[in-house]
Amino acid sequence: LTVGLKVRMNATHILVSNSPDFIPGTTTVYPVTNGIATGVKIDGIYKYIGFVTPNQGPNLNLENNLELWLKADDVQQGNEPADGTALKRWQNLSGTAMDFVQRDNENVPVYKTDGMNYHPALRFGTSGAATKLVSAQNFVTEASSARRYRSFHVTRLDYKNVNDYGTVFSYREDYSAEGWTHVAATEAYYAGCGNYSNVTLSSPPLPLEKRFGILSVDRGTVTNCTTSVAGLWHNAKQSAEANSRPITSTSTTKAIIGVKNASNVNIYRGDIQEIIVLSTPAGSDFSSYEVNRINTYLAVKYGQTLDPVSQPKWIVSNNTTVWDANDAAYNGYVGNVFGIGRDDSTTLYQKQSMSVGSSEKITVFLGDPELPALNNQNAGTLNNGQFLMFGSNGGGSGWVSYAPPIGTLFDGGVHLTEPLHLRNAAILKARTTGASSFTVNVLAGGLKADYLLVSADHSFTPANTRLHRLDGNKVAASVLVNNGDFLAFAYAEKAPGGISSDMRMWLKADEPSTLDIDGVTGEVQEWRDFSGNSDNIKYFYENIGTSAANYGPRTRPAFRKIDPAMNYHPAVDFRTYGEYLVTNKAPFSMAKPDAFTVVSTVHLRQYGETTGEGNISYFMGFGRKALSTQHGNVNSVWHRQPAFGVGLVYEKYGVGRGIYRSDAGVNGLSNLFNPNATTITMHMTLFENASGTTDVNDRFVRFEADGMGEEIH
Repeated sequence: LTVGLKVRMNATHILVSNSPDFIPGTTTVYPVTNGIATGVKIDGIYKYIGFVTPNQGPNLNLENNLELWLKADDVQQGNEPADGTALKRWQNLSGTAMDFVQRDNENVPVYKTDGMNYHPALRFGTSGAATKLVSAQNFVTEASSARRYRSFHVTRLDYKNVNDYGTVFSYREDYSAEGWTHVAATEAYYAGCGNYSNVTLSSPPLPLEKRFGILSVDRGTVTNCTTSVAGLWHNAKQSAEANSRPITSTSTTKAIIGVKNASNVNIYRGDIQEIIVLSTPAGSDFSSYEVNRINTYLAVKYGQTLDPVSQPKWIVSNNTTVWDANDAAYNGYVGNVFGIGRDDSTTLYQKQSMSVGSSEKITVFLGDPELPALNNQNAGTLNNGQFLMFGSNGGGSGWVSYAPPIGTLFDGGVHLTEPLHLRNAAILKARTTGASSFTVNVLAGGLKADYLLVSADHSFTPANTRLHRLDGNKVAASVLVNNGDFLAFAYAEKAPGGISSDMRMWLKADEPSTLDIDGVTGEVQEWRDFSGNSDNIKYFYENIGTSAANYGPRTRPAFRKIDPAMNYHPAVDFRTYGEYLVTNKAPFSMAKPDAFTVVSTVHLRQYGETTGEGNISYFMGFGRKALSTQHGNVNSVWHRQPAFGVGLVYEKYGVGRGIYRSDAGVNGLSNLFNPNATTITMHMTLFENASGTTDVNDRFVRFEADGMGEEIH
């Protein structure tokens, strides 16, 4: 009988033999192409079928069994799914032929192309209901007296939409679950065995918005579920308060991803990008070298910074160290570590990378100067064993003076032809492996920048500094980076009207580096300050509860690339009630400032959806991000104060007046604002005069629209 065989496991060849030992002389080998082997001959004698899998894995030795290896960047044989595809099967690359599949008609996760560090992810919980995948066969585990298990998860919790526990992976459909929690600020991750164990992963506790990265759980061999054993890690940092719960023996249940059990308890909401499960005999520990290599593989791939105390050395499969936080030459540059590199033994081939947890969002990438959406779309090349890694001094988005005169000669014979004023305080330092230098492209990310500076001198003295002009996409192309080089960004100070000394926040819809836009819906997730201040002010979307019926659903605003109402410039478009962005930090340099001015360019289509007096549109506020229940109304305007807007005080006139709301409200008296018109608005306040007195006659709020204004004392 000659047949074709479709293979679900990650096999390169199929073996057919008359012996279960697959003796070479009596075994026929058939290649597997795109998951299919053709022309396979089977009969009553040659009836034993085996599979050859590639010698690739996340750096394991023979003492460790690779039970599961699931990667979102390799979910199926052949071409990867399109963005937004409901994924019904996730192939397991461990060689055990145990894929995770849809059961019956249960909801499944969605394949997304916007996961961490330019890799795809499986997004769970997007439908509001449980989404999950279960093992195609029962997941056989041994008693803790015989075998211990350790898992690694790369995940990003959607903390804005999680109110309880969220199970990433469960060894079986009971309480052998592991996942994130959003129960309290002090509880980050849990592992269960009969009941939960809530643990603190760091001190101070891991903030909700930082609940992403590499989580690892060593299940240990202690049979008492209540015995405390430190066996949980986040980015290689071990928890001091972790109860590692052992896995018990079973051969009758399925493993599950996305929920704790068949009853859909503890729904996970967020991204999962990789799951690795190892096992080892109960009497042997997991090798610290092998754990180090797995952490290195995952950290480089997903742009995570490993704890510099717990794992200072990043080691790849050939035992080469590609990063060492204890290297004295890198003292002060051990934060926000990221890089590109290739390690064929682990399938790692990172061609573009950023530090996911950094505020700067600087990206280094190979190939053409146009950054691809996904790492696997990058056509650049590295040799096996080559790595270019970077560590940061943690300078964030602050700035320091850097003003060489026009005409200054930089390294390479380049003269400065335009003014520079400031340099970003964040400095990267490079470490190379496998080559002394690399030529790459560098994206400035969320920073204001005109030039990239590359130097062997951390003070960036022009004679020792190579100067690279950024293009319109904020990319410096074909940048030579040597081992030990420092990188930073500089720019010519720009401000609206040239006013910068007192500017606290500058939101610009025409500055792409400051906006995070959903690639599918086109909606704005985050809008960041462009002023250059170190406060990292941002407005972002966060699900803050269910709105009252008259307010409609709460959603993100849209983004218009070309808005005729804004003279054909881009704009953030708040289309209807319920669309908003919130902030958790006001832009002021002090609490309750005596004076401040807010200038906004807005196009008011309408003041609201109600009629009569008091019809108000607030377009800016610095209030708390959580809903206020003051006065018994969860939709109370108190949660967004101080707030600035326009009110249609008397509807019949069709014009609006300035509105300011804080502890007390101020309404304008003059008709300054017209509906369906683009207006430069100004709200100016002075609560204390220059002499320091607080005479009520000296206080005022000033409203302006296109140069016309009034003061209310």
